Amino acid sequence: GGQIAIADTRKGKDAEGQPTNGIVHVPAPGQEALLATLTPGTAASARIDWERRHQLMRTHTALHALCGVVW
Repeated sequence: GGQIAIADTRKGKDAEGQPTNGIVHVPAPGQEALLATLTPGTAASARIDWERRHQLMRTHTALHALCGVVW
């Protein structure tokens, strides 16, 4: 096994571009060789960079508060 860095996570879309219940993890560039080794059904696990996630959550909340004041 190896580690694949994820650059973005988005809501899935169907063929018409409408949102679905699916979640899509977009791999960071430069990992083509590792991605080529994966096959459907390959077991995987995810690990969250909690420090980065916590900072994003705090910034998100602060922006909501700021938008309330700016208007």
